[in-house]
Amino acid sequence: MDENIFRKLLRKIEHRITKYSYCRETILATDKLIITLRYLATGESFRSLMYNCRVSESTISLFVPVVSEAIYEELNEEYLKVPTTAAEWLEIARDFETTWNAPNNKQHSIVLLAPVDVKYNFTYINVGMKGRLSDGGVFWNSDLAKAIEDNIPNFPKDKPLPRRTKPVPHVIVADATFSQVTFSSLMFYVI
Repeated sequence: MDENIFRKLLRKIEHRITKYSYCRETILATDKLIITLRYLATGESFRSLMYNCRVSESTISLFVPVVSEAIYEELNEEYLKVPTTAAEWLEIARDFETTWNAPNNKQHSIVLLAPVDVKYNFTYINVGMKGRLSDGGVFWNSDLAKAIEDNIPNFPKDKPLPRRTKPVPHVIVADATFSQVTFSSLMFYVI
């Protein structure tokens, strides 16, 4: 991330993550954002970050969720557009087919439950789940799982794969965590 983008993001969330204290020195919003972005980008443990950044592990564990939530709250309407029509989902599926030769794929889920389209644009993000939950637990406790179960995202109807005649459901490309997940009009393709 270049410095201008970092400063722009900091200006957007600074009011949400700045704390004031007359009794002790507080961690600067800049430092909180740097540590959080490093955590999100690398998956580095809080303990490792503690040694690299000289901020206690327990303090990092307190502000990373706050900063993550602030980033989400400030940027979600501008950058996260959940598809709401079958046509929008079909566009993502077509992009996956042409870019990755993976027909009927809608999204790819990463560790933080942030599905993306073929251009790496987030279509949903879940922030703030307890770290003790498994990836599957994060998914099943998310609004996304409830929405998919009720077909609120308006997934397109099954369609045949290229050069085939039998219609098959669209899929979400995911890891083995989601191997047991099936809905009436959607399946998870495990890689």
